Amino acid sequence: MKDLFESPADNALNKLFDLASKLERDKRKLENTLDSIRKLLLKGKTEEALQIIVKGEKEDDKRSQGKVNEHIFWCSGRRI
Repeated sequence: MKDLFESPADNALNKLFDLASKLERDKRKLENTLDSIRKLLLKGKTEEALQIIVKGEKEDDKRSQGKVNEHIFWCSGRRI
């Protein structure tokens, strides 16, 4: 049970820390995705790299079943 005496400032600070940790996870996920795309492009596997960008699928990521947050990739202001 949450502390009944928690101030609004403490509550806001806790929410801020939660958001910061979520952003850090999203940043790492994006960095890993971009690294996968870079490696595929260096190997000349353009089609596989485009598949990650367009469909949000990663070939080796079994934990998340190949899904990348769809909000990461935008094209001309529209989600792709």
